[in-house]
Amino acid sequence: MEKSMEKDGRQLWLEENIVNASAFLTAMAMAENKRNLSGREADMKQLALAFMYLYNVVEEQDLLDNVKSFFENETIH
Repeated sequence: MEKSMEKDGRQLWLEENIVNASAFLTAMAMAENKRNLSGREADMKQLALAFMYLYNVVEEQDLLDNVKSFFENETIH
């Protein structure tokens, strides 16, 4: 029988967005090889890089443990 487990909703949300940021940066790198990025694209690239950096800081220092959350735990099947 399969066991369900609960995971912090914040963690799931952040993990989903780190995947999105990574995919976005890959797309921007491909575009940048073909042409100059627009100002908005360059800004979004920097935003994605900043998110990835901060995500790693949060993970390395276990900062989520010290912050109250409005996310509920989610059941993983």
